Amino acid sequence: MPFVKNGGLFIPTNKTYNLGDEVFMLLTLMDDKELMAIDTTVGQVHSYTNRIYVIWDEGNVERVAYSDGGATWTTVVVDSNGGDIGGDLAIGPDGTVYAVWDRYSQSGGVGAGDVLVFAKSTDGGATWTAPAVVVTHNLASFGTNNTPPAQDQRGVNPMPSIAVDRDASSAYVGTIYVCYADFPPATGSGTDLNTYVIHSSDGGSSWSSQLKVNDDTGTATQFFPWLTVD
Repeated sequence: MPFVKNGGLFIPTNKTYNLGDEVFMLLTLMDDKELMAIDTTVGQVHSYTNRIYVIWDEGNVERVAYSDGGATWTTVVVDSNGGDIGGDLAIGPDGTVYAVWDRYSQSGGVGAGDVLVFAKSTDGGATWTAPAVVVTHNLASFGTNNTPPAQDQRGVNPMPSIAVDRDASSAYVGTIYVCYADFPPATGSGTDLNTYVIHSSDGGSSWSSQLKVNDDTGTATQFFPWLTVD
C-alpha cells in the first residue's frame, strides 16, 4: 500500500527499476483539472442565479460540486465510469448546466482513442442526465499516438472545451459548441493533429458533424484548443 515518509511518496512493487527509469503513476485519489462556471442568468426556467459550479475528476471519476456563495458545497458524481479526465462546464441562457469531459483510452488509432462525453442538469446540478458519448476519437490520452514532436514529453489529449451562445439577439442563441484536438477521421497516428468543433442546437440531444478549424493541410500539430462565444 502506498505511504508517505520524510516528504516522499513510496509505492511498494515487485517490479525492478533502475535509477533514471521513467515511471508512470496514477494516484487513485488525485483531484485533477478543476474548472468553474457561474450561473448569471436571472428568472429563467432553470436559473439558479449566482450558483457556482466546479467540475473535476477525482481518481478519474467525474464530479460536479455546486454552492450558493461558496460557504458550503454539494458534490455529485456525474460519471462513475472510472476513466474520466479533463471536464469543462457552460451555462445555457435558460440556466441549464452543460458538462463535457474526456474518457481516456490506453490504445489509440482509428476509432480506438478517447471518447467525448456529455451530460446536463436542469435542477441546479442536483441531478444529471446519463453520460452520453458524443465523439469517438482517434487520439488516446495514454495510448501510443499522443506524443507528437511538438509535445513529445508530456503528451497531448483530446480534452474538450464547451461554450454556449447566450446572446438573446443571436439567431443561434442556445447553441452549444464543443472543441477538441484529434487526428483526421482516417488517421490514427503521426503529427497531423487538428482542432475540431461540433455543435448542438437542441440541448445536446443531437450533434453536428465535426468541422476542422485550422487551415493547414497536414503540416502542423494543433493541441489543447479552447473556445468561447461572444
